Amino acid sequence: MCITTLTISIPDDVEKQLQGFCDKEHCSFEQAICDILRRQFRIRQFQTLGEQSQKLSKNLGYDSEDDLLRDIS
Repeated sequence: MCITTLTISIPDDVEKQLQGFCDKEHCSFEQAICDILRRQFRIRQFQTLGEQSQKLSKNLGYDSEDDLLRDIS
């Protein structure tokens, strides 16, 4: 596994929140930030999949969940 070092500046309030999170979760800043970034990437991926499926549904003529449920029941 390749590891890249990244240096960032964060506001004091974010650092305090991060420190509190790390204390509560018993993890390092590095672990917490990696986990937070991974979670954010998964959330964005999920949102993108939702947007794509919504576009596909509209292209197929479904304007609402009710339209879809009517066809599959």
